[in-house]
Amino acid sequence: MVDAMIPSRARDLDNDGVPDSGGDFWVADAFHTRDIVRQSVVDWMSVLRFLRSCDGRPGPDMNGDGTPEQLCDFDADGEIDIGGPDNQYYAWGQSLGGILTGVLAGVEPALTAAAPTSGSAGLFDVAVRSKQGGVKEAVWLPLMGPIYYGAPIDGGAQTAVYTIVSDFNRSQKLLLGRLDPLSPGDEVVVQNLRSGKAARGVVGSDGTFRTQLGADAINAQEKRACLGFEVLHWENPAFGTELPYAITDTEQRCGETPLGDRLRITACAGACGDDLSAARTRWVLDTFEGDTDQGVAPSGETVSGVLFQGTVYAKGAPLIAVSQGFGYARQTPDLRRLRGIAGFIVEAGDPAAYARFYMKDVAEWEARWEGEEPGLEFGTPTEVVVTLGDMNVPVNAGVMNAYLAGYLTFDQLSYLRDKYVLEAVEDVRADVWGAPVLFDPDNLSQGTDGFEVDGVPAPRPPPGEELRATVRDAHGHAHGLRLPAILPRGDHGFLVPDPSLPFDVHSFMIHQISHYFATGGDELRDDLCMHDQSCDWMP
Repeated sequence: MVDAMIPSRARDLDNDGVPDSGGDFWVADAFHTRDIVRQSVVDWMSVLRFLRSCDGRPGPDMNGDGTPEQLCDFDADGEIDIGGPDNQYYAWGQSLGGILTGVLAGVEPALTAAAPTSGSAGLFDVAVRSKQGGVKEAVWLPLMGPIYYGAPIDGGAQTAVYTIVSDFNRSQKLLLGRLDPLSPGDEVVVQNLRSGKAARGVVGSDGTFRTQLGADAINAQEKRACLGFEVLHWENPAFGTELPYAITDTEQRCGETPLGDRLRITACAGACGDDLSAARTRWVLDTFEGDTDQGVAPSGETVSGVLFQGTVYAKGAPLIAVSQGFGYARQTPDLRRLRGIAGFIVEAGDPAAYARFYMKDVAEWEARWEGEEPGLEFGTPTEVVVTLGDMNVPVNAGVMNAYLAGYLTFDQLSYLRDKYVLEAVEDVRADVWGAPVLFDPDNLSQGTDGFEVDGVPAPRPPPGEELRATVRDAHGHAHGLRLPAILPRGDHGFLVPDPSLPFDVHSFMIHQISHYFATGGDELRDDLCMHDQSCDWMP
């Protein structure tokens, strides 16, 4: 069973010889993101199907005596070791796991209870506000790039021209060339010679310019399949070539597809005007002139150039786009429109589409599964956990999961908005609270955590007015939202127990969720004693 579950689908996405686990999980390709979320949930459902099939049916011969054991009797002692159709199954995950748990709880009727933590509903809302490393590189840079940037070097004697492109959850700044210096007010035009589009940037007082332009280019895997090179294995060069493959003919095609769109960058003395042929040009860059890396050309010659995703673009080769991007400018109708469309695309992999099946729309769920498995109880008791001030998976998206599930009224949602809990940016509201601190609507610590910033204690509701949103379904199971305060200025998720804290919120949350699961989702307790395990009802 372990051998079947452990192998991954990780691929080498950037031609460095190392599989990139999750490297393309959250990307600008909304269709891909939608489907990779759904595939992950289907994997979890498949594990549950297997565990529930351990029902006494014959399995493999585990001890070699010629007689098959019961399925899941791994030690051949006559007892099933794991699973079973009548066992209880729970789902808990944090961050990405919270998002996947939020979907699973809405599609898997065999779950006893679930607790998505630091998850979301409205995946593109996460992309818009998240500070998580890799989000802006994997999502926004492909939408707004490739970026073309220039800056003075060598004390202003030259201008270095770069392209900034997405390398999955990283960005790469690639030197395209060193050229004559520019003056403030000069204009730079980047042209896509295939599409006919152009973008302009004006040199600022510091000698820099920046612009972006949409372009097409094949990805790293397509490039490797087309050119047939052996990748350099960065962790162990003995597994690959000593130097990466160098492309000297950047205008070659993979079938009908070019490696990348042809580009030209023109710098003008002053404004370029509409007719570049009539402009006073300082320089034109239409070949790769960067020489920061070395590679081996098809001829066997070692050449210099610029390295990106396992290949060197040789110096002197025609300038092409090395990575694709839409080139949208920020704060534009086109970018806002694309954001809205992307939200619709990812919907089928978004907890927002499934939260209603935790409790509200169980009848629809039952109708879909009618006759499939008699006696299965539909709906999943779910505790949604959102840690205050979380901007990795932003609080507003996590709270929306609870609202769409029916755990919050509109008035309660408005209360969280009015107290800036949804905004979750403590510095912006320092004037409201007297310090950059977050409002604690649940006050799970009952004021014992000692949280304060600059001598100002964390603001909380009066005793008896804590939110601690809890509802019950038709079976009497508890559902709800909890908003634990991890730090005065917020944090992403809870961690391992820390008994040195005045109020060990980590132990508290572990015990709260554990007890919720142990009772089959019937009891969602907020007893203060859970933080130090002193509750008299604890074993």
